[in-house]
Amino acid sequence: MEHSENSKELSVWGIVESNKPSNAYALVLGEKGGTRHLPVIVGKSEAQNILIAQKHIFMPRPLTHDLFLKVLVAVGWSLEYVEIYKENDGVFYAYLALRQSPDSDDLYYMDARVSDALAIALKAYKPIFAKDEILDRLGLTEEDIERGNLQSAFSRSVPSDRTPEELEEEMKKAIAEEDYE
Repeated sequence: MEHSENSKELSVWGIVESNKPSNAYALVLGEKGGTRHLPVIVGKSEAQNILIAQKHIFMPRPLTHDLFLKVLVAVGWSLEYVEIYKENDGVFYAYLALRQSPDSDDLYYMDARVSDALAIALKAYKPIFAKDEILDRLGLTEEDIERGNLQSAFSRSVPSDRTPEELEEEMKKAIAEEDYE
């Protein structure tokens, strides 16, 4: 599952706070060499972790992402890249592409929250990719972002057509069926 020709490399373009009192932030990823931007909604602490990673701010004690990378190195694994491979109901899915040893051709794909995957990739100076299909469907132009047209991203981040009770029932059903996506 190498990142395919159907993926584009992204960079962190910026972080925009929601104008609603929701503590939500749009992490805007820009297509390298292209015009599409992908807004990914994250919480306040996730936004802070990504900014710390992006700006390479030194913390006196290791954060969780630092610890994860140190454990990888300690056991001889390395991160090759991160890929956002799916979106469903406003939730993005990513994986970490890991290599067990430098002489191995095989990659292991570990599912991760997009915010964690991005923070880890930034800390490790590794590339971030997204499937073209996601960029085609959900990508915005720079002009959209500059005009503040991020409300579609914020509105898709939480399905609004279901009550908390319905969501709780769906969660119970997913747990019972072990269908966590």
